[in-house]
Amino acid sequence: MYIVIKHLCPSIPSYIKDDMEFLNHIPAIVPEETLLTSFDVTSLSTNTCIPRDLGLTAVKYWIEEKRDEIDSRFETNFILEATKIVLEENTFYFDGNKYRQIKGTAMGTKVAPTYANLVMGYLEQQMYRQISVQFDQNFSDYVIQFWKRYLDDCIIF
Repeated sequence: MYIVIKHLCPSIPSYIKDDMEFLNHIPAIVPEETLLTSFDVTSLSTNTCIPRDLGLTAVKYWIEEKRDEIDSRFETNFILEATKIVLEENTFYFDGNKYRQIKGTAMGTKVAPTYANLVMGYLEQQMYRQISVQFDQNFSDYVIQFWKRYLDDCIIF
């Protein structure tokens, strides 16, 4: 599943691939009165943070928004069902006992960071819409341009 949906992440306006890309987003000249503000989404990687309904809604949103970036052999429902299987059918052995994870995303799976990025990007899209309703267009444009994120670490200049 990871191979199919990983191409969606760079489409998220806030997406930062790595620390070098982050450095490229820092303005060349930063006025002295500028506040660098950062946020961390608590427990994004743990098994209780992303409700599955929200996660699947987010994946569907990005598939529909960027359908041309997904191989046409894979229909939306197939991708969603495959994602659901990855989320719901995670089993593991510990101390001689077999367990099945019933909530969240298994840490260590290749799809987990992509899934988290798509969820965060989906929530950010809702945030951008809300900002554009409550504030003027200049402020909305500013937030969209300068809000950046690496997985669960958000920053705005």
